Amino acid sequence: MQKLQTVKGTKDLFGQVAVDHEHIYDVFIQICEFLNFQKIFTPIIEYSDVFKKTLGTASDIITKEMYNFTDQGGDDLVLRPEGTAAVARAIISNSLQDQINKNYYYFGPMFRRERPQSGRLRQFHQVGVEIFGEKNFYDDVRSIILAEKFLSKLKVRDKLKLQINTLGNKESRLKYIKILKNFFKENISYLSPESKKKIEINPLRILDSKNEEDQEIIIKSPLINDFLDKESNNFFKNFCDALDSLDLKFEINQKLVRGLDYYNHTAFEYVTNSEKSQNAVLAGGRYDGLVKSLGGGDLTGVGWAAGVERIKLILDNNHKQR
Repeated sequence: MQKLQTVKGTKDLFGQVAVDHEHIYDVFIQICEFLNFQKIFTPIIEYSDVFKKTLGTASDIITKEMYNFTDQGGDDLVLRPEGTAAVARAIISNSLQDQINKNYYYFGPMFRRERPQSGRLRQFHQVGVEIFGEKNFYDDVRSIILAEKFLSKLKVRDKLKLQINTLGNKESRLKYIKILKNFFKENISYLSPESKKKIEINPLRILDSKNEEDQEIIIKSPLINDFLDKESNNFFKNFCDALDSLDLKFEINQKLVRGLDYYNHTAFEYVTNSEKSQNAVLAGGRYDGLVKSLGGGDLTGVGWAAGVERIKLILDNNHKQR
């Protein structure tokens, strides 16, 4: 009889691996509770519209990675691919929009049908925070401070670089996308087949490409910072100035984008020095309008999620170097 195996891209957690996962969760929970964040858990299964309405029909998650199925009752369901849209849905479903404290944290498994490799599984685990409220750059700074405390407490912060960028407001972003689309059309013969498909549906995703064919063109592509209006420029400047005043180390990466439709203004990632495509350990940004797009109030929001498996890879390397 053939030995039973786990589904491709999933792993059993036991022994030291399970202990390490629990340690990461414990550190995360302690910091979030100290900073007055509320714990929230959302179901692993959700209606597909929760993500199709928010992530963008052209995103890789929707087009290639999401586990979706129709159940016996005919409902179109998905396995949760990320936490932010699910938490936004939970706020609406449970009438939490008028609560004074709308700072939330969560942890647990997410699911995407990607090609399994080191640091990337089909069932992977994340910790994340979401801050909902009124629009101000102080919440963006607060989310970074929490990330700094979390990564420092785990003793992995010195292995990472904080990169930030701005996507501008909706008007600036739409203006930039139009310019970017024209640029890639003019250089379409130099792009990879995968990036050619993205020109019309989401040219921002091309900037994320690690394909060598695309890199020479991406380097020459227009920068969003040249198309920001006054409001977008001021928001980003205030954010950067606040990080400087706190003596937090960061670098501006004008090619950094978030591929999901709900992001605007601030975008950031904590990345390793590795040239691998899976070098982002913690990533997030601002998503004003997300709650409204799901039928809720006009709340603004900012947050991030960190990959537990990727953090554990750094912890393992730290142990080896001792």
